[in-house]
Amino acid sequence: MVRTYKKKTQRAFINENNIKQAIRDVINKTKSIRAAAADYNIHPATLQHRLKTFRKLHPDVNEIVSDDSAQENEVVSIQNAEYHSKYTSNQVFTVQEEESLEKYFIKSSQIQYGLTYHQAQTLAYEFAIHCNKNNIPKSWIENKLAGLFWMQSFMKRHPKLSLRRPENTSLARSTAFNRHTVNEFFTNYISITTKYKFTPDRIYNIDESGISTVLPCPRVIAETGKKQVGQAVSGERGQLLTFVGIINATGNALPPAIIFPRVRYKDYFLNGAPTGSLGLASKSGWMTSPLFVDLLKHFQKITNASKENPTLILIDNHETHCSINAINYARNHGIHLLSFPPHTSHKLQPLDVGVHSSFKANCKTAFNNWMATNPGKQITIYDVPALSNIAFKNYFTIKNITSGFKKSGLWPINQLVFNDEDFLSCYVTDRPAATSNDQQTENEANNNINIVNNSSEEKKNDDDNANKENINQPIPSTSKVSSNIPNQSMTSPSIVSPSDTKLLLSNKVILIPEQIKPYPKAQPRVKKINSRQGKSRIYTSTPEKQRIEEILKAKEEKLAKLKKKVEPVKKEVEIS
Repeated sequence: MVRTYKKKTQRAFINENNIKQAIRDVINKTKSIRAAAADYNIHPATLQHRLKTFRKLHPDVNEIVSDDSAQENEVVSIQNAEYHSKYTSNQVFTVQEEESLEKYFIKSSQIQYGLTYHQAQTLAYEFAIHCNKNNIPKSWIENKLAGLFWMQSFMKRHPKLSLRRPENTSLARSTAFNRHTVNEFFTNYISITTKYKFTPDRIYNIDESGISTVLPCPRVIAETGKKQVGQAVSGERGQLLTFVGIINATGNALPPAIIFPRVRYKDYFLNGAPTGSLGLASKSGWMTSPLFVDLLKHFQKITNASKENPTLILIDNHETHCSINAINYARNHGIHLLSFPPHTSHKLQPLDVGVHSSFKANCKTAFNNWMATNPGKQITIYDVPALSNIAFKNYFTIKNITSGFKKSGLWPINQLVFNDEDFLSCYVTDRPAATSNDQQTENEANNNINIVNNSSEEKKNDDDNANKENINQPIPSTSKVSSNIPNQSMTSPSIVSPSDTKLLLSNKVILIPEQIKPYPKAQPRVKKINSRQGKSRIYTSTPEKQRIEEILKAKEEKLAKLKKKVEPVKKEVEIS
């Protein structure tokens, strides 16, 4: 029979919920088998067969209750009772065990250490061995992993799971977005908005985004089954321009700035650009410290920012944004600069959250349309302003901008906008910093490790002896037992939360995958971490300005010392 066969009728359909209710009524002696079968529309022979299977699995059960108050061994909750149908006679794992595997796969993906098919199959095999299953297929034992068909069927039984191609995420970005850094940023943000009473029309976000003359192509219609589909672009590698977006919390977008990869700027560079745009030039096409000062002048001219009418600009902590010249100009014109924590702009910056992704996608379409209407020609840096203007008008809208501010919790101000799932990416390195009082010498640490190992070995031996009789008892099953299954002993499970990890059913402890393969976790910090250089800062505040001036002064003194060392060497070379 085809493995993916779907029934065309409902003739053999059995409602499992009705089966559960009928078994409960019969076990509790409130109804006979025939009365329960008639009430729940079940064939009496089917109900009798299910009762026989249930009593084999749970011979000591005398009552089934419908709530979670059951604590006696002879009383079983209906949520935890196992009901086997004719379709699960060869099923390796119970429903609860498969749910624990599903939760493990989901959390592994959320902490950005997801499992591949092969890793999941290996884990399923080890999980079955540690659960002391006696119906493990022979192919699992020979290959030391679960079968591919089982894995595919498991994915079908759990529609929450799917095989996805993840996006490469740097370790810095994964671990930097944590609750401490986010709370630190919101503390600065709330304090400065409260102090100067900023309204949403005076809160701005500025961010750079690179636009190349060669962008990835959008999806196109092609022949089915063809392995390679090509699309014409301007060249193998394009030239990069920097597009600087400026938005505020009311949903307005100011004329942007465009930085061209040229030494000198010419007026014709901005042909077709959004009205009022600022044109700049740098050798690399990237933002520089002097250009950021020009951008602040462009911003001040449009917003009329002053000490009497102050404004707040949210920026990332790139070094070009925190030069002394930029800070002095901002302080003199009532512009306050607040930086995001490093590697958190993908969650906190409104332009990244609500605008840039759709803006870049529309740029791809605009570039592709231009290539189709101008066959044989190439897109140059002078064509980019007009093409980006199309995407600017379509996606720098009030809806997208206000959505970006709302999702990042900046306006309306919502410090609790991120829940625990949003911080799961930092689970691996989320551990408390070591303090000087808590640090131990190496000898003391080694002694403690030896003591813990000895005590854990003694405890393990005691637990193995105490649970030996219960562990060696096989789990009843209707399938045939393989003779090649190794005899595995089950160690006592670790202390875990009762909701997810410990399921009690007729004095049987069900293990969880986390006990077989723990989630990845970094080692505890050894040294005390001093004041972090990269964090949310108010650059226009006096302490921050003084700190930056001290850093620049130290750099200048270091360069002066290097020059004194190099000058005598040059003179000796000239004389020789």
